[in-house]
Order: sequence, then structure tokens, then C-alpha cells
Amino acid sequence: MRRIVRYPLLRLLLAISIAVLLVFHARSWSLSQLLWACHIASAVIAIGLVLGHRRVIAVGVVFHAGQGIPAYVLDLFLVGENSITSVLLHTVPIASGAWALWGSPLPRGILLPAWLLHPLAMVAAYFLTDPELNVMLVHKQYGATAWYPSLWLSWVANAAISLGCLTIGWLVMRLIWRKWNVAGSARSGQRGGGSSGAPPMGAPRDEEPRHARAIDTPPSTSIAVPVTNDDASDAR
Repeated sequence: MRRIVRYPLLRLLLAISIAVLLVFHARSWSLSQLLWACHIASAVIAIGLVLGHRRVIAVGVVFHAGQGIPAYVLDLFLVGENSITSVLLHTVPIASGAWALWGSPLPRGILLPAWLLHPLAMVAAYFLTDPELNVMLVHKQYGATAWYPSLWLSWVANAAISLGCLTIGWLVMRLIWRKWNVAGSARSGQRGGGSSGAPPMGAPRDEEPRHARAIDTPPSTSIAVPVTNDDASDAR
């Protein structure tokens, strides 16, 4: 997969913006909040923008599209907690990543790495965060998984729900890329090729064979004219 080489300064500025938002979010809430998988996905996008690595960026974008934004909107309606950094961290990273990926095919092999962000965040949250914060829902059951008889079953259920949501988000992204991104680029290329008036590369040229031109064109002839003595004297 080719790396992104366009607009390196803009990509760097976007990555710095995401990093600054993460820092401000941690200061407003707590450092443990950064171990939510959606914030880890934002950091992944920022790293991909700096490196110009399409697959790394796509992993973070798929996570936000399939799980990060839907979970954020659901939590917004159920709990009601929100902040300006939360809004920006669920819009700026995915918009930056989609902009960087637009104009090229969606990288392959991104669904599984995107899903792995969820269990990795669960493990990190279990060992590194305050149990009262219940980051990644690893310390007590919550919501739809509250009726499970044990905590570890809720972990399995959350991971399975994550895989299902990410699969749907990945399929939607593939549909968008095929219908508007790649198809739109192809149509633009066709319009650009047609306006120049030049035939496509590899197309046969409408030109007359050389042997036909040789047959139609009569050979040039020269007639020798005798020169008399008077003409020779006049020339002298």
C-alpha cells in the first residue's frame, strides 16, 4: 500500500490538533479517560497522519465509524454527559482520516486490527484505571450487559457487540468508497481524457498504412532534356 505523500504539513497540523484535543480532554476529565477505545483510535489516526500510512489511518477511521461515534451518540442520549473536547474528538479525527484516505481505494485488512483496539483497551483499562470510572466497562456491568450473571460474560458480550458494529461500519465505508470515491475518480479521469482530444493510451490510431500511401502516391520522374551548343553558350 502506497504511503500518502500529499500535503505533509497539513497532515502534521491535523495530527497535532488531535494530540492537543486528547491532552485537553485528559485535563478536563482524567488521564484514565484516554483509555477508552475511541480515544485510542483517535491517537492511531494521528500517528497514521504523521507517517502517511494509509492502513493505520483506515484502522482508526473504521473504529470511529463503526463503534466510536455510535457509542458516543448512544451515551449522549442515555447519560447526557458531554463536553466540547468530546464533540471534537469524535469528529475531527474521523474527518481528518477520511480526507487523507479519499481519492484512493480503501486499504485491505483493516477490520481485524480495528476490532483489536477494543480488547486491548479493555485490558489496559482493567489494570491502569480507577475502578470507579469503569473505563471500557471492565469493572462492572453496564447497560445491555448488566443482566449477565458474571462480569467476564459481559466482557465477551461487549467484545462481540464491538465486532458486529465494526463489521457494519466497515461495510458502509466500503460501499461509500466504491460508489462515490473510486467511481467518482474514474469518471473524472474519463472526462479529463475526453476533453484533451487524444485517444486513450494503448488504443489503435486511425492512420493510413504506409504501403497504402506508397501505392497512391505516384513515383517522381525526371526527364532528361538535351542541351544544345547555343544553350550552353547562353549559360556561359
